[in-house]
Amino acid sequence: MLKEKADSEVTRKTTNWKLRLKLVGALLLALLCILIVLMNMQWVEIRLLLIKVSMPVAVLVFVTTLMGFGIGVLAAMIWAKRDGK
Repeated sequence: MLKEKADSEVTRKTTNWKLRLKLVGALLLALLCILIVLMNMQWVEIRLLLIKVSMPVAVLVFVTTLMGFGIGVLAAMIWAKRDGK
């Protein structure tokens, strides 16, 4: 019984360490994105099929970052479902 409790505590500490590492990584990535956005405030013109759109580079970077995040979440959901998790 003591061994099970000790194993449970080790598993919990390992999980907390991994969770903290992921949180720090996510925060650093978020700060990097914010820094890139703030450094790119000039306007650009882009073409979306037949439409021309003018916007600051910061908005373009933010929108493409959100799109990438959304695609990553969808891919993770699909893989988790496929693996039966």
